[in-house]
Amino acid sequence: MSIKFPHLANVFNHLEINTGQAIHSWHDLTKRSGTIPGWLWNGIKGKKAKEAAKPVDYTDELELLYCQINEITYKEFNRLVELYPTELQNELDELSESLSNNYKRI
Repeated sequence: MSIKFPHLANVFNHLEINTGQAIHSWHDLTKRSGTIPGWLWNGIKGKKAKEAAKPVDYTDELELLYCQINEITYKEFNRLVELYPTELQNELDELSESLSNNYKRI
């Protein structure tokens, strides 16, 4: 907005101006214009939308075994599902493969 209204920006750059009132003034100015200001969306140009992560595929038995091996609670396991789905899926795949190969935990 400072490009379109340099005289207002110059007034707001004064050191003793109340920043809350300055923001309120910019809001009043932009709500009457009816368009979205150009400076508002500059940071997201060219960025792609984040792809939705595939859900983690596991059984209750595998979940229980993973929690026992790593000594974590179900709450922590669910947090891993939310934050690190691909890494967790890789670990669960390795664990299920080892179970299918008849490897037993000592």
